Amino acid sequence: MLEKLLDAISRRTTLLDEARRDAVMMLASVRRMYDLVVLGLKEDAGEEVRAKIMAMDKDINRQQEKVRKKVFEHLSFSRGQDLQQGLGLITAVIDIERIGDYTKNIAELIDFVPHKLNFSTHEAAYKEAQSQCSEVFDRGLEAYSTQDVFVGRKCIESYQRLSLVCDRTIKLLLEETSSSEGNAIGRDMLALVLLLRYLKRVGAHLKNTSSILVNPFHTVGFRPK
Repeated sequence: MLEKLLDAISRRTTLLDEARRDAVMMLASVRRMYDLVVLGLKEDAGEEVRAKIMAMDKDINRQQEKVRKKVFEHLSFSRGQDLQQGLGLITAVIDIERIGDYTKNIAELIDFVPHKLNFSTHEAAYKEAQSQCSEVFDRGLEAYSTQDVFVGRKCIESYQRLSLVCDRTIKLLLEETSSSEGNAIGRDMLALVLLLRYLKRVGAHLKNTSSILVNPFHTVGFRPK
């Protein structure tokens, strides 16, 4: 009986550790998706790449289910112990799954506008936003995989800069549209507006995963006080 009890306790601990490792792997997977789709924005990604992104998104959904199951089983046996860690993990994988969804949306945008996108005078703004989003990814992945609160704060700061770039550029695009005679926006500029919103949402969900390290659970996702 004692051996079974010790084995059960060990298994519960392993389940939570496994769930945490699975969440880090999910975050690494969505980073690979993001790298693929960013590359596809400026050159012909090909049907094979787009199919790979869709398959990766489905795999991330399956991984999310595995993490949630492991956390649920652990909490069921632990009678409330590690509750904050468990809830934090479930919150994290929800955000990571949403990053996959927004990355998939960018891949779909490539299908909607099959030609090479030309952002004209806003090319520099797009490159800045894309670079900032990559920085948020780097810091978010490092923060969550190492559980480093300091890097988590840096991730949140990086997201604030990404948010400003996206909002500023979208505002400028809309102002240009409203002042034009036809009051119309070109297809590539419309694609840029959508792309900036997707990049901002990707960054926001990465920021949320870092806020799990920085904030008390009831304020996860909000700016630290």
